[in-house]
Amino acid sequence: MSFTNIVYDFGTMAGMMPTENLPKSMKATGKIDDRSRLSEFKMPDLPAALAGSRGMMGPLMVELPEKAVKIGETWEMPMPTGEMLGAKDAKMTAKLLATEDFNGIPAFVVELVCGLPIDADLSEVAQASGGPPMKILAKGRFDMTGKAWVDRATGKTLKMDVTFTTKSHLIMPEVGIEFDSSGVGTSLIEMVLPK
Repeated sequence: MSFTNIVYDFGTMAGMMPTENLPKSMKATGKIDDRSRLSEFKMPDLPAALAGSRGMMGPLMVELPEKAVKIGETWEMPMPTGEMLGAKDAKMTAKLLATEDFNGIPAFVVELVCGLPIDADLSEVAQASGGPPMKILAKGRFDMTGKAWVDRATGKTLKMDVTFTTKSHLIMPEVGIEFDSSGVGTSLIEMVLPK
């Protein structure tokens, strides 16, 4: 996969995250099976400052169900951000909403929903982002909702649009600091399939 035209918007955190050195394009490698399950995923160009938040952009594609589903039915798929938040083997719910055309391509519309507890050690993520070497613990909640369009003929995800919210209590035990944090993020990925 090639990620091009990458745009970064850190909102109120923009001053703390310089964007001029962040790449505008990146490549990723991995394996995709016939159900669009992604494995051995690697992004060698991903900057250390973003490595810890890779999962926060949500899934890159819809994992197709094991058996046929009808409109209104659901299935589970892995949530890639789970391990970072301390929730290993986290799942999200996919629901087939409708069929519609997407840029002239017959597509399935899939809703994605996930809610996870946060119970994580963010020390490595903070250090990779330029923070000091100290323990940072987080407890709270992560919620994500999204919508995806999947090519009915090939099963390939054409577009993924997700929004996530976090509410957490952060503790820095070595310096005796505790505070509450909340955030809202969005990720919009549109696939350009080879001709």
